[in-house]
Amino acid sequence: MARLRGPAVVVSIGGLTDESLAVAVARRLGATGVATEIVGRVGDDARGEALLLALSRSGVGHVAVLRDPARATPSGPIGIPVDAADLALGLGYLHRIDALLLVDPIDAATAAAAENAAAFHGARVVIAAEESQGGVASDVPIVAYRAAHPESVAAAADTIVALLLADETA
Repeated sequence: MARLRGPAVVVSIGGLTDESLAVAVARRLGATGVATEIVGRVGDDARGEALLLALSRSGVGHVAVLRDPARATPSGPIGIPVDAADLALGLGYLHRIDALLLVDPIDAATAAAAENAAAFHGARVVIAAEESQGGVASDVPIVAYRAAHPESVAAAADTIVALLLADETA
């Protein structure tokens, strides 16, 4: 298993919640000892603070999480969405990135912002998308999963972690 030079960054396009794939992946990466940062958006509320505290305890940094005073952090798998401008702002707080994971839904502008940041840092990019979404970029690995099936989300998280930690020379 390759050691990452800098942090692995998990970007939650669909928002951060306790049940989101992005949070599951970030926690798994943090548990392996890999420096992990998460980019997303939470409400400026008790639920958002509790989520950030839990991530911190799991070894996941959250310096690039945006707090939205106008919205409450939802429960369930769907959180407060992040767009391309939010992504660029969040990634701007990070000085080094070795691997970048985008969790759906992905639009072309957001994918382009992520690919630009990854190119600047020399980072690998992986996209996790629901099976129904289809591809975004032909040269970026896409891990398909079924959001309605928790076992599929868990399997996708395991696959994503393996891809992010894969030795590029193998």
